[in-house]
Amino acid sequence: MKATELRIGNLVNYRGVDMVVDTISSNEQCILLDTAMAPYHQNIDNVGAIPLTEEWLVKFGLKRSDTDLNRFYMCDVDIYIFTDKERKPTHIVFNPSSGTLYVTLLHAHQLQNLYFALTGEKLTLQH
Repeated sequence: MKATELRIGNLVNYRGVDMVVDTISSNEQCILLDTAMAPYHQNIDNVGAIPLTEEWLVKFGLKRSDTDLNRFYMCDVDIYIFTDKERKPTHIVFNPSSGTLYVTLLHAHQLQNLYFALTGEKLTLQH
């Protein structure tokens, strides 16, 4: 993962612990992670992306809907996330009244970034 993919507030994984990006260094080599105990500086090479799963969609507050053919999740800005037979998110559909955009996202921070790009607001955990 590259620091240029991240925004402040994105969720990342460091050594099996999910953390929030608090600051990105000007040279994009280090990030400051917000932990429960104290801020923690870490080289970007040691930080990993969080795979986007149904569990994460629920944590972000998306609502599940099942049809005969599909299971999908939706949020309040016309973003629909469809899952495959193994219930892994497969693609994102943004469907404003003027058209449709299909995007494939694999990681939680990518969904956070898409949501921010479309709404101007952060997508945060709802639990």
